[in-house]
Amino acid sequence: MVDYQQEKELRQRIATWSDEHLSDARQMVSQHKRLLRELTNSQLYGLLNHVRNSKNVSDVRDYADRQARKAKRAGRQIEGFWLDFHRKIESFDDNVNEIVRESNSRWVNDDSRTNAIHLQLLRRFVQHLIAEKLVLDAQSK
Repeated sequence: MVDYQQEKELRQRIATWSDEHLSDARQMVSQHKRLLRELTNSQLYGLLNHVRNSKNVSDVRDYADRQARKAKRAGRQIEGFWLDFHRKIESFDDNVNEIVRESNSRWVNDDSRTNAIHLQLLRRFVQHLIAEKLVLDAQSK
């Protein structure tokens, strides 16, 4: 059972992580500035909905892979964005493990807890991506 204090500390760690990774989202949007013109806001919100409704991080990885394959078949360069997003998901593994260790050492071998935390980080990151793309769109007008 998780007590209130542990949950509060976990939320704080995730919020801190989110603040620290805003620049990663900004950099990813900047790096793919030209490609993101192909990606509509509804597609980004679709990604967020997929992340919110996924039960497992592997579902989000599979989604990114499918989007990359669809883009490649269609001859669209946005494939690069989806491949980078997939790599970004994997790069969060160490962050997730660190948050789990710091939050409760008993959670280290709890795959469901680790997966849930990873999904929370992904939700935050995708929200940052959307916000940064909206800023980019506004600056382009």
